Amino acid sequence: RRVSALSARPFDDAELTAALVEREARQRHLLRFMGVIAPRVRAAHAAADEGALMELRSELASKQETILFGGLPAERQRYMQAYGCAAWTEEALELCAQHAPLVEVGAGAGHWQRALSRYVPQAVRQAQPAAGGEEGVRP
Repeated sequence: RRVSALSARPFDDAELTAALVEREARQRHLLRFMGVIAPRVRAAHAAADEGALMELRSELASKQETILFGGLPAERQRYMQAYGCAAWTEEALELCAQHAPLVEVGAGAGHWQRALSRYVPQAVRQAQPAAGGEEGVRP
């Protein structure tokens, strides 16, 4: 959807509404699974069985990824390494580049900064704490 084509009510989005319903269902599914695995965790903890606890931790992490994100655990990790928490579109990058220079504040691993550099080299600066503890800008 083009930025200029946003409705007067940009938060009325059928796709977002459906995704929120799905997310709530996935969260309920995860809570049910945690209820099932909890007695096994308590038993392993009571027995001080570190091996069983490590296996349960691995099982829970894997199942959590599958339930919440609908894929294999490694798929989400690969996505996060490539895009971080928010993937961009070429249109979004072009729009941001029109407003360069930009300051990146608390933006994680710099995925957007690297993507924007294709449009405008040195378009993004990262905010860094300055000497004395105040926020400053590092070129």
